[in-house]
Amino acid sequence: PQIARRWVTVQWTNESLLSIEKLRSEKINPIEKPILMITAEHEVLVSPSAQKAFCAQQKSCKLHSIKNAYHELFVEEDPQRKEAID
Repeated sequence: PQIARRWVTVQWTNESLLSIEKLRSEKINPIEKPILMITAEHEVLVSPSAQKAFCAQQKSCKLHSIKNAYHELFVEEDPQRKEAID
């Protein structure tokens, strides 16, 4: 159970890399819809600077960081999980 929650699979990694390559090869217009991006204060898998850069390129994007949290917000301690859900 711990591995299932804490580590990515080979398939997940492969799909992520394919998506990144697709996005890099296309000119992507800013997203029209409002975006709420939720991140963790102690993020280790996603680049906080990349999240900020993405939000800066969008028409309406809010980046919300949850304090004392790590990457998997929905399996965090109750206060952090509740904040992510709310």
